[in-house]
Amino acid sequence: LFNQLIILKMMRCLVVVLSALAVAAFDNCNDAPQLFSTGSSTVFPIAELYAREQKNIDVLSVVTSAGSTLGFRNLLTGAADIGHGSRALAPKDYDNVDCDASLVNADGTVTGPCQGVLPLCVKVANDVIAVITSPDVTLGPQSLDDIIALFSRSDYTFVVPDKLSGTYDFFIEQTSSDVDANLADVEGFSDDEALISALASATNAIGWVGVGAVTSAVNVVEVEGIT
Repeated sequence: LFNQLIILKMMRCLVVVLSALAVAAFDNCNDAPQLFSTGSSTVFPIAELYAREQKNIDVLSVVTSAGSTLGFRNLLTGAADIGHGSRALAPKDYDNVDCDASLVNADGTVTGPCQGVLPLCVKVANDVIAVITSPDVTLGPQSLDDIIALFSRSDYTFVVPDKLSGTYDFFIEQTSSDVDANLADVEGFSDDEALISALASATNAIGWVGVGAVTSAVNVVEVEGIT
């Protein structure tokens, strides 16, 4: 039996869902079972590295990036073996696929299956969200209230993660519903590299991303004394 790691992510914590897959030796790689993993772009590099480490297991590992919400949806509907995200599993994930949302606890654990899938969430890592700006914008130290104000007004062009992203969800949870309302018409990015590239080439722009995706092409804002 091969233990599958289903990587989620909480605040930012990476989480793992466990199941089992029987494997055997195959003469032709095309005959081997496929292990399909999809979800958060932030967790994607970890999922990809994990797949590369499985050199002595007769499983074809396929890892893609689609956003946390889609990762969980694919996992719960059986379209994927692994769902990875940048937030914990939430009641809305069960509700999105017509399952009982009350079975999902506040910490992302569950008390019952959905569509025949019983996720087991395990924290595997921590991450930090970075507030970033285009090269022409230089902001001094900001408090959390300052950040909420910045993203609740229309002073800047907003370059942010896609709304199906766990990175987006977590930022809204930690700031304000006013921020979410202000960004209602903003089209976000599901790919961190594309977000950084767009922000680096923009003017008077601000956004956020997982700190692992930050490059020298953008400016990082100090928030509550942390840069």
